[in-house]
Amino acid sequence: MSVDALAHTVGASPTYMTKLLGRLRRAGIVEARRGRSGGYLVARPASSITLWQVVAALEDTAKFGQGLLPLCTSCPLASTCPIRAALRAAETAVQNQLTKLTVRSLSEMMEHADAPAFREPRRAQKVAG
Repeated sequence: MSVDALAHTVGASPTYMTKLLGRLRRAGIVEARRGRSGGYLVARPASSITLWQVVAALEDTAKFGQGLLPLCTSCPLASTCPIRAALRAAETAVQNQLTKLTVRSLSEMMEHADAPAFREPRRAQKVAG
């Protein structure tokens, strides 16, 4: 699929999509094909790519969740803070859940989902008045 087509599908600019695809390519998740019918495609079976691998390719996972409490590092209670411990547990739970989900399983969920977020947007119809 071309960068322009992907960008249009997700509502992003082609420049931003190129940046994201570059990160995914460096992580071995997608590969680029040059030429007239070129574009990006999944580099390995979708069942072998976890959502955590995608997140790790796109985000700095070392800073995952740190934006919630930016002042923690200078807090004298940082080492014993129950809020910080709860956030770390939440981060671990998110990582574990995203590691269980694969691109294929997510695709299958989306195919069968009846949730509005997973459906194609409908065009507004003119109401007869």
